[in-house]
Amino acid sequence: MSSNRGGEGGFTRSEMTALQQLAAPPAAFVTPAGRPPPRSVEAEWPFESRSAAAPGDSGAGTSGSGSGGRASLPPGTVVGTPNYLAREGGGGRLPGGAAAAAAAGGGARSGASEAQAALQLLASAREAVDAGQHQQAFDLYGRLVAEHGDLALAYYGRLGRALQAYQLGAVSDCLLALEDEEAALRGAAEVHAALAALLYTERPSLALRAEEEWAIASSFDKRYSDPAWVAANKHWPPRAVAALQRFLALS
Repeated sequence: MSSNRGGEGGFTRSEMTALQQLAAPPAAFVTPAGRPPPRSVEAEWPFESRSAAAPGDSGAGTSGSGSGGRASLPPGTVVGTPNYLAREGGGGRLPGGAAAAAAAGGGARSGASEAQAALQLLASAREAVDAGQHQQAFDLYGRLVAEHGDLALAYYGRLGRALQAYQLGAVSDCLLALEDEEAALRGAAEVHAALAALLYTERPSLALRAEEEWAIASSFDKRYSDPAWVAANKHWPPRAVAALQRFLALS
């Protein structure tokens, strides 16, 4: 079943941008070299407020001048740096000066690279699902979790791996993984929808629990009542989609 979405791994361009921002770990904010920072940036307690004029900025003032207490920060300044960092070299610069500022910028770039690698694994796993290569998809989702477990994108890896385990016949492993996700991320509609479908199909004695999970899923996102949308946009494997269809037939 083909997706009506373009872009990598079924994501639109705006979703890819949002996922990259979500996945990237936080990094220090470093003012670009050669460019004075915005004048609205203020250094407030408990951070030092020093005057350090950028090249060519003749209007930079001190804390008590007409600038209203704002500090003009030179290139390489880390905004919001505690006082002990500001004391070496003055002006709120990182210890080590330009070399340390460059290292901080490199950390941000490496974080972006990691997020891009995680997105590529997610896209490849979803392509494998759509191609019917479920063992490969299981392995790729596992790599996403193992190699990028500290990123928010690892959620998609854990959920995808659980559903692929179901496709491959590991029913109990799938249900245990989904239960873990439900406990950690209560309110995640996809987790609740998956639990509803699989509990109803595989654990008939828990039909009431399945109904409760579906009520939670529907309260957050009603699109899970369309199996075609789930298969095309969420990349569930065929066995999980069939379980969802059986559950919906009950309703």
